[in-house]
Amino acid sequence: MIDAINKAVSFALSLAGTKEGKNNYNIFGKFFDENIPDFYNYKKANAPYCQIYIHYVLVKCFGADKVYKMCNLPKKSEAASCSYCYDRYKKANRLIDKPEKGAQVFFKNKAGGICHTGIITKVNNTHFYTMEGNKPDGLTKECKYPLNSKKVHSFAMPDYSIVSNLTDTPVTPSEPITEPTNDIGMMYKIIAPSGLRIREKANTTTARVLDVMPYESIATAYKYNDKWLKIINYTNPKGVTRKISGYIYSKWVRRI
Repeated sequence: MIDAINKAVSFALSLAGTKEGKNNYNIFGKFFDENIPDFYNYKKANAPYCQIYIHYVLVKCFGADKVYKMCNLPKKSEAASCSYCYDRYKKANRLIDKPEKGAQVFFKNKAGGICHTGIITKVNNTHFYTMEGNKPDGLTKECKYPLNSKKVHSFAMPDYSIVSNLTDTPVTPSEPITEPTNDIGMMYKIIAPSGLRIREKANTTTARVLDVMPYESIATAYKYNDKWLKIINYTNPKGVTRKISGYIYSKWVRRI
């Protein structure tokens, strides 16, 4: 189960810096609209997506059929709603008393109702850390809270025991995802055997090299032109994520 949690958290962190487009347009809802349209009860590409982001992480890691069971969700449901997901966790006795890696945290508004959510990436003696989508600045980003934060409504743990024996990602979209607008990040796997150079400028192989991503790293990037991508961050095969701004040659990546 620990391996499954680490897999989900590493993938969640790899999405740091993903930016929404106009009118709340987001790649997470778009993925479900185009590839698993019966996951939610209506299209979500322009919907608030803090909960959708978490489902995206879990589905890409473990597959939709497993996630329905992990989170106690029916198909075609209101699962894009944080409060709905809280209720489903509660019915399955999946609420927990304190923050744990891989769990969901639900945040409350001034009236005490659930208004936002994130996935917990680590916990220490004083704070817990999260990855959250649909933040006010339009970014998917890592956040930090004291253990006794008054913003917290509750915690819930997906049932990772269901996927404890899975080792690879089973989800491959049956249709290619439509090319995003230029300010929205997508994920790419590095397929250059010797690694892929991140350059300071596009359209030239002589620009200064900022870093080299190892083979099979996962990059979050968006299309700059027909040959180059603008990179936001990448996660290496050891699970370490680095935020970086530069350009990579699209020949040596594969969209995932």
